[in-house]
This record gives sequence, structure tokens and C-alpha cells, in this order.
Amino acid sequence: MVRKFFTETYPIGEGDLVLGKTCTTRRVHSVETLRRELGLGRRQTVELLGANGFLKPEGQVGSSAKGVVLDAQALAPLVKNFAGAICQVAAQKKINAPRAQFGALVAGGIIRPIAGSPVGRPYYDEGQLDAFLASVVPRTTVANADGLVGIQSVCRKAVAGAVDVVRLIQSGELKTVVRDAEQDGYMSVLLDPAEVAEALRLIRPDGYLRSILAGFFGINASAVRYLVDTGHLKLDRARHPVSRKSVQVVPYSSVDRFLERFIPGKHYAEFLGGSTRKVGDQLIKERVPFIQMPEECGGRIFRRSEVTSGVEELANRLPLSHDEIAWPEL
Repeated sequence: MVRKFFTETYPIGEGDLVLGKTCTTRRVHSVETLRRELGLGRRQTVELLGANGFLKPEGQVGSSAKGVVLDAQALAPLVKNFAGAICQVAAQKKINAPRAQFGALVAGGIIRPIAGSPVGRPYYDEGQLDAFLASVVPRTTVANADGLVGIQSVCRKAVAGAVDVVRLIQSGELKTVVRDAEQDGYMSVLLDPAEVAEALRLIRPDGYLRSILAGFFGINASAVRYLVDTGHLKLDRARHPVSRKSVQVVPYSSVDRFLERFIPGKHYAEFLGGSTRKVGDQLIKERVPFIQMPEECGGRIFRRSEVTSGVEELANRLPLSHDEIAWPEL
């Protein structure tokens, strides 16, 4: 009984002697024993415990965590995920990527912090970073690198984001991907900027330019602007596939959600084989609910559930070939 009390009350580890017998399983952790197992500093360990609900907010800093013991079994998933984890600065050094490029890769989901990292202090799994390097760094070196530049320079020359360039490498869409023998990791990758620029022309944003969407819906630019301003549609930033300039697009997913609820008068007229104006006027006459828009907004948008055969019209139109509608020239 006394031995059980000691092992369940004090942070005794596997292999420690308790009353002449070897402890076979750790039952509780202190901050110090957990810190050593994770390979982190005390402050970082306390922050990690706070971020994952093991310590109250007021116990995250200072000496308030002294004397606290925690259930080792409950902490097991945390230990599994964070043992040997490295901070962001160390992660950048490991893959040898500039800070801005590393940040872009994280924002684009190419590299992901370990789930449960404290806010403002992300940790990374070295295995994931090794897998990332293996996916982008080629084994082939080159003696003459004339015309070839690193990923950071390619981004400037091709007016591209690091995420787009890395995805081209990972998907095998680039023929010229070689390694600079004098560099390591991310900085060692050499590409042909002209080839990258040409490959990026084939990448369509997953969204509509507002002018194209206006034509698809049979409304004018003011109406599209109103639908965005009132929250019916959303806007995202993307790169134009040809000019590579930053443009605003309405995501395909936003268009899909909108069309589930509403039906443009143009679409219903196409379904019935009639005139857009006449069909719209008839729906107004029948007092079918529609989106009330300012006078400068051209075109009408009706509530689909209130339109006869409105659901059938959408079923007849699906699946929507968004790419063919939004980017026909590509």
C-alpha cells in the first residue's frame, strides 16, 4: 500500500527503485519530468500544458506550476506528439528556408505545425520536415546552373507564391529541378523560371472573376458587388493564370452555396427556353420572392425554393463545370 501511494503520488519514472522494487510504469508526471521527456524548456512545457488544458491559464507561467503532478496516461498523447518537437526557428534552419518562404509554406498547408501547439509558439515534427525535403529536393546536382535560380528568386521572376511553385515540384510537372551542390535543403533547389511561369499559366484559380460571374448569372457588375457586400457571395485573393497579377475571385464553393438557395432569372429562362426579361417579369407578377437590390443593379435573383421547377433546374444544370465557365480560354 505504501509503495502504491508513492508511485501514484510522486513523479517516479519507469526503472526507479521504490522501497526496494523497480517501478515498471510511470503513473504521474511533474513539470520537470515531463520537460525532460519532451526535450523542452520549463517555460515551454508549462505553455504547452496550458494550451492543451492540463493547467489553468493562471498556472502557465511563474512558479504556480511547482508541485503539480499530472496523470501520465492522460499525458501520453501529448508526449507522443511533442517528444523531440522543434520550434519554428529550428524548423526553418532544418529545411534551410528564409522566414518569409517558411511562413508562406505554413500558411498554404505545405508544412503544418503539430496540433495543440501553444498560440504564437508553433512546434514542428522533424519527420514531417524530412518528408517535405524529400519531396522537393532532387538528388541530381548540376555543375553549370546558368539560367537556373532558387525557389525564392523564381517566385519573384514568375510572380508566383512559394506554395504554387512547391506544388509544381511535388506533382512532377517541372522537367528542370536540380540541386545546387553548394547549398542545403530548400535553398539548394534550382529551377528554370521560364518553365515555372509557363506551368503556372495552366493553374486556374478555383473561382470566378466578378465580370465572368456577372455574365454567368445574367446580372451586372453592380449586382455582383451588392451580393458580395451583403454576404451572399464571398471574395478570395488569387493569381491571374496569365498576367500573374493579384485578382479577386468568387470561390466555386461560394457559387455552389448561392445557387443552392437562389436561381438567377437567366438560368430559369434558359431552363424554360424563354426570354430572360419575360420570365423574370412573370415571376415578379406571381410574387415569387427575390433579392431586393438597388436600382443600379441589373438582373434578378429569385429564391429557388419558391420557383416552380427551381430544384429541377439546378439538378439539370449539375454538375457545374466551373473551370469551363470561369476560364474558357484555358
